[in-house]
Amino acid sequence: MRTPASSPFLPALAAALLLSAAAHAAPNDTALDRVEVQGNALRTDVLRSCPAVQVDLHEALARSLYRHQIEGSYRVSFELDRQGVLGVDSSAAPRQYRQAIREGLRRTACSSSHQTTANSQAAQRFAFLLDVRNESRGRDSTLPARPTELALLVGVRALP
Repeated sequence: MRTPASSPFLPALAAALLLSAAAHAAPNDTALDRVEVQGNALRTDVLRSCPAVQVDLHEALARSLYRHQIEGSYRVSFELDRQGVLGVDSSAAPRQYRQAIREGLRRTACSSSHQTTANSQAAQRFAFLLDVRNESRGRDSTLPARPTELALLVGVRALP
């Protein structure tokens, strides 16, 4: 003889009753609260705010470029506030170039006159692509350049 406590349907019935009670107790208001997030957009016009950045980076990287000769395009980002450049992220670049990139960016003169935010105190975030190319190889890029023929070029361009 089965008792009501041993019935397999009793736990299922209890769960269904609990769920329906919880559904009726929940508020019917499904509207979400509006949340606005304010922040600085990522700027890619680094040459407009820091016109000498390409020359400064080339000078800062000269020794590392000569030693390592690693070509490529690397994403670099930094923040600019009234005190200057801070928070440089060059983690996409080879480790042999990272310190020189940080030094070159910190030494460059940037103007924050092109504010895009209402708060002129806020730091602006910039990002760009740093291109390192060896122009001395000519058309055959499989041959290594001789040290006397090195013409490594550093270029700065906006992110796509």
